[in-house]
Amino acid sequence: PWSTVLPLVQQALIGLEFCAEQLNRSSAETSADEEQLRTLRTELEVLIASVLAGDLEPVLKSLIVRKLEEVRAALVRYHLDGADALRAAFESNVGAIVVAGERFKAATGAKAANEYLDFVTKLGSVVTQLWGYAKLAGPTIRGLLT
Repeated sequence: PWSTVLPLVQQALIGLEFCAEQLNRSSAETSADEEQLRTLRTELEVLIASVLAGDLEPVLKSLIVRKLEEVRAALVRYHLDGADALRAAFESNVGAIVVAGERFKAATGAKAANEYLDFVTKLGSVVTQLWGYAKLAGPTIRGLLT
């Protein structure tokens, strides 16, 4: 008799695990203000155009555009996936700043590079609001380059 119950218990556990993951995901984040998302999208498009037109070394320019495309995709998927994609895009951008730190240091006078750092800082503020991360101030992002 227990052999017929065991598959049902396993299915129930799988269902409970899925529910727990979804509840954890939804309880950890809040909703973004639509105006805030619209502003991010607009600033993102302007920034991409600025980076493409800017005088950055090709490797740094390519890196920044790739990272901004991740943010764009996260903003497009926000209403489907929630803030998780924005969090991942922010973390990826911060990682890129750390890994390419020397390139960013060399480009400190470039308008497009500074605008990118400012945008990542702003994205960090949104992610902080949505996920309750420890507040990231502007100097913190730039501090990664020191």
